[in-house]
Amino acid sequence: MCDRRLVRGEGAPEGVLRALEEDLDSDPKPHDDDEDSEDPTHRILHDSRLGNIGRLRVEPEPGGCVRRGRKLLRRACAIAVTAALAGSGCAGVGSESPAPPAAVATPLFWHAKAPAGGELYLLGSVHVRAADAPALGPEVAQAYARSDQLVVEIDASQITPEEVEAQTQRYAVLPPQLRLDALLEPETRELLARFVAAHGMSGEQVQRYKPWFASQMILMTELASAGYDAALGVDKDFVDQASGEKPIVGLETLASQFATLDGQTLAVQELMLRDVLLRGDSLVAYTGDLIDAWSRGDEAALENQIFQPADEAPELAAFYAAFFWRRNAAMTARLVELARDGRTRFVVLGAGHMLGEKGIPALLAQQGFVVERVNSGADARLPDAATAPR
Repeated sequence: MCDRRLVRGEGAPEGVLRALEEDLDSDPKPHDDDEDSEDPTHRILHDSRLGNIGRLRVEPEPGGCVRRGRKLLRRACAIAVTAALAGSGCAGVGSESPAPPAAVATPLFWHAKAPAGGELYLLGSVHVRAADAPALGPEVAQAYARSDQLVVEIDASQITPEEVEAQTQRYAVLPPQLRLDALLEPETRELLARFVAAHGMSGEQVQRYKPWFASQMILMTELASAGYDAALGVDKDFVDQASGEKPIVGLETLASQFATLDGQTLAVQELMLRDVLLRGDSLVAYTGDLIDAWSRGDEAALENQIFQPADEAPELAAFYAAFFWRRNAAMTARLVELARDGRTRFVVLGAGHMLGEKGIPALLAQQGFVVERVNSGADARLPDAATAPR
């Protein structure tokens, strides 16, 4: 069962896939209507408007078979969590966040001045946090107050439940004649069945979805059990603040992020699902390490955690090209265009997009921006404003 791939069927609507496999379920049955399900995973999806689900972006892996990708399993855990926490952002919508604690984080924070005078404050974000996460330093609040607009990956304040349902149906739900189990190796099917039983989920609900989406559902279930919440994400916090106060600009859309996932090789999708099922404890530990490095503003540690898998496994190069490099280039182009009007903007993007020579600060510098890292913390100061606040 190597080189299994989900591809679009001829004449099928965009986002509807068929499997080119002879061993698919020989007695397919339509999915049950689960709109009113009390499945906890179903509630996570709809209460948070998909929160951090749908962040994993991958390119097809040559050769395809999950069994042939065993050496990638050591890296898949890091990729899954990086995708959810620091690589892409559709901020969750949930209950109000508690008051921030007294501790102060010193995250990745830059100031970039355009040749025409426009200013960008660039904050590297994590999209989920725990209730006891340290607050951001006062310089971050000052930069936000100084800015005319908030720029994020996706403006979640404009995402309606109807849009989430439509995009999920379009990109994440399998055709009625297919079940998730029919696309998985026996080992993965068994792991999935155990997880569903242990967490009191609806088996039929999970069976409706493609492997990439199921992997993110399970990841968010595990992180939620450990106290991590998309409602506490940094980007979510600023979107809430800006709603009704400042214009919000989204550089991407929910549909564009889901579209990148749709049609990826089944081999890579199953790799992600199986490793998330195998590594519950490791997922939580890795999440803690990643958020700790972010809180310290430790650029070197974040680069190592996020990008080391690409160095160790060349097979993942396409994943990083799709998930980081191409998106970084596209978002940089949008920021350059926005900055032409000379206004000041506060930009909150996943921390992974800010790192290294292909990160957005470095790409802006190549476009003639004057870019400097802002020291953050209790005693930090912003660069002098080029223009008065509006």
